[in-house]
Amino acid sequence: METVNHFKCIDLIIDKANYELSESLIKKLHFILKNGTKSSSNKRFALGDYKKYPNIVGDTETVKPENVAEEMQKMLKNYNNGKTKNLTEILDI
Repeated sequence: METVNHFKCIDLIIDKANYELSESLIKKLHFILKNGTKSSSNKRFALGDYKKYPNIVGDTETVKPENVAEEMQKMLKNYNNGKTKNLTEILDI
């Protein structure tokens, strides 16, 4: 299902390629990608929204749920200013 949804996301990205990246587009892509999957029925999984619970990726702790919206705004501002497109610069690592 995620493979099919992946192609739907790519189609939407192509359609929106000339528009500014936004929180609503990111959330819509997340909703499309996970819709109809096992994750979509899990109450802990925020389909089409920001996470509600803390998580770790590998050995790296991610942003706390209560800080995600603020951090996304920072990242989007940096990304959309047109000056940086390098992942390290976008994430301000």
